[in-house]
Formats: sequence, structure tokens, C-alpha cells
Amino acid sequence: MAAVDRYEGHGRLDWWANSTTLVAGIDVSVVITTQGPAWEAHGRLANDEDREGFAVLCDLDPVFSFRFDDRSTITVTVHPADDHRQFRLDEFRLEPDVPPRSRAGQISAMRSATLSMMREGR
Repeated sequence: MAAVDRYEGHGRLDWWANSTTLVAGIDVSVVITTQGPAWEAHGRLANDEDREGFAVLCDLDPVFSFRFDDRSTITVTVHPADDHRQFRLDEFRLEPDVPPRSRAGQISAMRSATLSMMREGR
């Protein structure tokens, strides 16, 4: 049987509008377990007052950058629970038929358009 590694600690979910604009950073507590190449992660918001903003960002696009305490990062897809206080994380994977630069451009354009509409009150 393979050894199971476990990380339990704090981190931050960062939501980027593009490669230079950080829209929000949300402090979280997580538990990540690995067994061989597979890993599972779940967590909860550190501050309940972040719940509403977290819900909006997840609805816009659930792709975040998870930052560990040591500042290393991994791009993840967030799967929030119904109450948006708890969540599950999966490693973000590009769709095989979409080139990485195209996907990043699509995400950036969508986020920019959404943020513009929010500023204009639409």
C-alpha cells in the first residue's frame, strides 16, 4: 500500500482578472491528501465575511490560484458547497483541444468584460 501524505494548513485563493491584476485574495484553511499521483483537497473560508464575494467569483469563473504559506502556487478549480463556506479543489486542467494561450486569453477577456459591466452597474 502506498504512503498517504497530508498537508493541513492555511493558504490563499487568488482570483486574477489577467496576468497582472489580482481582483481578490481569500484566506482559507485546507486539508490536502495525496496517495501516489492522486490528491484530494477540501477546505473552508477563514473569514465568513468573504462568503458573498467568494460566491460571486466562483460564479464568474471557478479558476483560482491557490497560494501555500511558502508562496508556492497551483492553479485550481474550486467546487463550492451550497453555502459557499466550504469547498473542494481540483487541479485546473486545460481542455485538450484548447491551446493554453487561447484559454488564458479567453479567461482574461471574459473576466475583463464582466468587471467592466460590474463597474458600469449592468
